[in-house]
Amino acid sequence: MDLPMTDPCEDALQVLYHFLDGELTDDRRASIKAHLDTCTTCLGAFDFEVELRQVIVCRVQDRVPDSLRLRIAAQLMESEED
Repeated sequence: MDLPMTDPCEDALQVLYHFLDGELTDDRRASIKAHLDTCTTCLGAFDFEVELRQVIVCRVQDRVPDSLRLRIAAQLMESEED
């Protein structure tokens, strides 16, 4: 994950997910950030991944059926009475 590669673009794209997840060392993170600051192609890939993550967070949410909520609430109330 933190081993340098020969091509800076390949290197940046290879560890992009680790970069976004904060899983790189400070030095490695600084190196990738410096590359992203100067390479519009890799910056575009970075921006896409950031936006994709935001869309996923906003749209992928589990919805609990009302019937399940009511059953859980009833069980909680029942256990509090005991």
